[in-house]
Amino acid sequence: MRSWIWVLAVPAIGFAIPAPAQDGLAGESFTGPNEVQCRRIPPPPGSRLGQRNVCMTRAEWRRLEQEHRDVVQRQQDMSHFAGCPPPSSGC
Repeated sequence: MRSWIWVLAVPAIGFAIPAPAQDGLAGESFTGPNEVQCRRIPPPPGSRLGQRNVCMTRAEWRRLEQEHRDVVQRQQDMSHFAGCPPPSSGC
């Protein structure tokens, strides 16, 4: 059952998000949410293509990470309530 959820979640997410960069790095100053950050994105499982660099602002990375968390949360909620509506309806 869990592998079935991952099959649905991975295409919905599009690509994996690496762990957020540490903000406390010595010698680096951050300019704020409009600073452009580039991250290496690993290839999808089974792909022969290598990693790729994706550059976005810190605000865009934060929004993308939140969207991915929301997708995973929805998938997990659906797996807990097979046949039932969302938890707020009192099933």
